[in-house]
Amino acid sequence: MSDILLIYPAMTGGRNPHGSFLPLCFAWMAAVLEQNGMSVRVLDLQVEDADLVQVLREENPLCVGVSGTTQSRFNSFKIIETVKSINREIVTLYGGPHATPAAEDTLKHLRSLDAVVRNEGEFTVLEIMSTLKQHRRIDFSPIAGVSFHKDGKVVHNPARPFIRDLDQLPLPAWHLFRMESYRQTMEFLDVPGHAIVTSRGCPFQCSFCSARLLWGRRHAMRSAQNVADEVQHLADRYGIQGFKIFDSTFTVNRRHVLAICAELKKRGLHRLPWECEIRADTVDPELLQEMKSAGCYYVDMGLESASARVLKQICKGVTLQQVEDVIDWCNDLGLMIKLFLTWGHPTETYPEALETLRFMERNRHRVKRMAAHVGIMIYPGTGVEAFAREHGFLPPDFSWSNPYHEDANEALGSDPSVPLLLQPQMDRRHLARIFFKIHWKPLLTVSNLFKKTWACVWSRESRQRHLNTLIELCNQRFNLHIRPIGG
Repeated sequence: MSDILLIYPAMTGGRNPHGSFLPLCFAWMAAVLEQNGMSVRVLDLQVEDADLVQVLREENPLCVGVSGTTQSRFNSFKIIETVKSINREIVTLYGGPHATPAAEDTLKHLRSLDAVVRNEGEFTVLEIMSTLKQHRRIDFSPIAGVSFHKDGKVVHNPARPFIRDLDQLPLPAWHLFRMESYRQTMEFLDVPGHAIVTSRGCPFQCSFCSARLLWGRRHAMRSAQNVADEVQHLADRYGIQGFKIFDSTFTVNRRHVLAICAELKKRGLHRLPWECEIRADTVDPELLQEMKSAGCYYVDMGLESASARVLKQICKGVTLQQVEDVIDWCNDLGLMIKLFLTWGHPTETYPEALETLRFMERNRHRVKRMAAHVGIMIYPGTGVEAFAREHGFLPPDFSWSNPYHEDANEALGSDPSVPLLLQPQMDRRHLARIFFKIHWKPLLTVSNLFKKTWACVWSRESRQRHLNTLIELCNQRFNLHIRPIGG
């Protein structure tokens, strides 16, 4: 039996194509709860094929906490409803990147949910559990950082202050997870890696991003020693040979980055390759060189659009020249770079979208991977959602809790459970053109077609094999069901 059961939902529609990432929010929360005498079980349905009803009956917890993203929200709701169907006395909590900005909407539509835990959850859930263990019931009224039902209305208590010193948190409770299920192969390297976080919060204001809604605009950091302790533990206990830093932007604070680099080198941990996210206006050649000397081999950077007007519209806060400078520096230093580009921003026009396409083509040989996404997904609480509602690009009665599934999104590589921003000057037809230019036009060049044809002429078996490869690609990209030749 456990005092609390923490459940992370499976992705809607099946397994995440990018692999399953360990829910760090639960790893830290569980560590805090265990440190304070609570018994905890974590059930991650991304990687565990468990019978939820049986687990609930075995554990008979006082409380069930559910997290998840906007993409997995409907699975989170089903879990909460299942819990109450088994035992109405179990307290149900919902938190995470969707729950925080959509607290009002979720509570209005999900009567099985007792409370939403907003923003950081470690100490809010600890307070709830301490009260539950002592009194076997809970009054949410005095607890900061929660939203709940009261007298038929949704009540939002004052926010809980953000944690300033992240070192007061114990190291994540890795022992509660099936660590072998989360092994991520470091991109372009054949070695197992793992995700870590060295800071929380984002001081920037990109209109499409929900990170600051969860963690706030402040930037709280772990000490270099604390970060290195975690890396050392993951290497010694779980055999990781690399790691990815999942901070919203690792390079916000220069001293923080330099301190971590120095500590990694001091302990010999610079032998482990690592990846991180940067911003073009937060790095220079000297900082990038120091990061490389400490084991960094790959950096991720967002440009989003090559149009100066669009960059200003989405509050990105960087310039095209800054991005091109960073690409130059990374090439000079031998750092691989992933560049994020997106199409379909608020007020973006098709000619502006073509500017971004031309930038991508000019720099394709200088960037290791172009992470191109066609279509801006609308997330709750973001500037994009406010824009969509103001201009009628979401229905007036749209609710994040009502069923939503748009198959056409999949043709653009987007999740069908999250609405796309579709505008008159940038509708689904325009986005489809851009998708074709990015993903299909390169396959139809004369040289590529010649190579494919030459490869096919040698034998019937070779011809059939290549055609089936093309069919498989079409099925994956456009969700088709064309049968393979000879199959």
